[in-house]
Amino acid sequence: MIEKISKTLPSLDTQLGPLEQRVLSALWERPNSTARDILNYLGFDLAYTTVATTIRRLATKGLAVFVTDGRRFRYTARFNPSEFNQMRAKQLLKLGTSSAVALADFVDAIGGLDPNLLEELRRLVEQKQRGASDRNRPQKSPPR
Repeated sequence: MIEKISKTLPSLDTQLGPLEQRVLSALWERPNSTARDILNYLGFDLAYTTVATTIRRLATKGLAVFVTDGRRFRYTARFNPSEFNQMRAKQLLKLGTSSAVALADFVDAIGGLDPNLLEELRRLVEQKQRGASDRNRPQKSPPR
């Protein structure tokens, strides 16, 4: 088996179309799949070549990897959903001249989608801060 991994990291310059998003989601749900497996999983009327081309484009964009299995290719998403979302968030924060402005825009967007998400964001920030302060706290020596 030969593994092929794209050397490039995906960038926000490369937007994902709706079909690419669905295929990437399918790869997250069904790693190590052939194009035929993904076509069957998606369960809607597409040509095999359309799915195979879409998966190859995801690989070219650095979002999927593949291994050869005889004459077939088996594909897996390069990043899990959490890694993908974290990477995209970091890239967004680096885009502008100010991370604070990008972060403020993000908070505005969240508030516009669902005000309850702002509360969830506040809870997650507090949780992260507590974790960071716990890591910075000096460790107590065990009793002798």
